[in-house]
Amino acid sequence: MWGEIMRLVQVTAKRAPNLPQFLDQLMVKMGAVTLEPAPELLAILDLTATEQKQILTTLYDTPQWIILLVRDRIQRERLASQKEAN
Repeated sequence: MWGEIMRLVQVTAKRAPNLPQFLDQLMVKMGAVTLEPAPELLAILDLTATEQKQILTTLYDTPQWIILLVRDRIQRERLASQKEAN
């Protein structure tokens, strides 16, 4: 599963001209219905075109970063669900 996500990140980052289109295209490729990013990540959408392109290049060159972020998000959501259940 993580290998497939890394491949999708690379393919999408290579073709997307900016971060909003990257997120839209990645959601489609992953079959995601909605995107609920952490509030601190929304600030990346306010970056300049050059800064966004640098991020896309980094995502293409090192997609394992997205895997680390996804795993972290899943773990935080799992812990929050456990706290709510108790």
